[in-house]
Amino acid sequence: QRILLIKARNLGFGCYSLSLDALAQEAGALFRPALECLELLTYIRLDPNRVDEALEDRLPTAGIIAQRIEGKFKGLRDHLNAHASHLSMAPEAMAHLVDFRVGRLRLVQPYNEEVLRGNLRTLLAVLIWLAIEAVNCVSVGENNVDDILANRVEDIKRRAFVLFDQQRAQ
Repeated sequence: QRILLIKARNLGFGCYSLSLDALAQEAGALFRPALECLELLTYIRLDPNRVDEALEDRLPTAGIIAQRIEGKFKGLRDHLNAHASHLSMAPEAMAHLVDFRVGRLRLVQPYNEEVLRGNLRTLLAVLIWLAIEAVNCVSVGENNVDDILANRVEDIKRRAFVLFDQQRAQ
């Protein structure tokens, strides 16, 4: 489970960095496996014996895992799959590369504060959800809820969104 959390953290950092560089579309290619890390943690937490499937490289597909845990990201994963995770020439996947007003390609994508804020808020929510799932996994593994750790994550969640929302209001 720790290795999944490290992988998710790295994917989250990649999404963050690409988003700051106005490459949010490309960040979607990293965001999808970050969601898969979250769903895999849930899958293992619900049945700790499933860790053997992971260690023996016998895990079901991400879609089957999502079904088994009644995951909530199918629509988002489908969108990312169609427009970000694989090369697509669909207008939704390429529109940010074209300036339709002047009929020219955009060699450098423009910075859009509203898009950046939305993407970073979504990324924050998923990273916090990952932290909560990590606490849940520790609790199952130790057969005891670590109240100090759980409270710390809840405090981080509360402070992060307060800070994020205050910045938006300014």
